[in-house]
Amino acid sequence: MGNERYITTLPLFKSQTIAGGTCGTAGPFDLRDIAKDGQFGLTYTIEASGVSSCGTTSFIVHGSPVWDGTYTAMTAGTLSTHAGTNGGNVFIPVTIYTVPFIKIYATMGTSADHVLTGKVTAHLHVR
Repeated sequence: MGNERYITTLPLFKSQTIAGGTCGTAGPFDLRDIAKDGQFGLTYTIEASGVSSCGTTSFIVHGSPVWDGTYTAMTAGTLSTHAGTNGGNVFIPVTIYTVPFIKIYATMGTSADHVLTGKVTAHLHVR
């Protein structure tokens, strides 16, 4: 007892519709009390609208030293992945620089033929 290593799950997006070439924003989140071990993972699903694939969706972590400050993209926090229509849960380990506050942006990809629209559900798991 006293040495537990809890995992905190932060809901980022819940069936949020994001059009191709645009992004959704989650946060800010305060990591000061929940990220003691500095371990992060992201789970997400993406449902494409009317197409067989939703192309490349990027999840980008932005950090700030203060809650209401300027949030800057972190190179180590950029993830690009692919998920198709009704994609199952995908797990990605995430590297986030030591910073007290973060926002996460999800940018939906586009294709040459049409703009894709997807519904994103994502959670950040922190220990």
